[in-house]
Amino acid sequence: MAEMWDTYTQVMSFFFTLAVSIYCFRLSGFFRTGVFYRSFRLLGPAFAIYAIGSITDIIPLMGWAPEWVHSVHFFAFASFFALTTWSISLFYRTWKQMGMGEV
Repeated sequence: MAEMWDTYTQVMSFFFTLAVSIYCFRLSGFFRTGVFYRSFRLLGPAFAIYAIGSITDIIPLMGWAPEWVHSVHFFAFASFFALTTWSISLFYRTWKQMGMGEV
């Protein structure tokens, strides 16, 4: 039963992060000439990688692939956190360059 809830959570996570990824890609197009373009440009691929990580977590749970595919899940989530941290750092640097001060 616990694995079923994990599967449901991963499926919901996949669809949510895919929607956020599409939204971030559209937002980065909107901010193309803005100062926050560099940081928004990283968020789209970050959430797409998170969606890939969710799928690679579901596939071994359903028994459709060998267990080593689950390691892709770890690397995808690690890449997501690295890209998100980098994007937040770029947001903060741009914020300081605009003269908004410390947060």
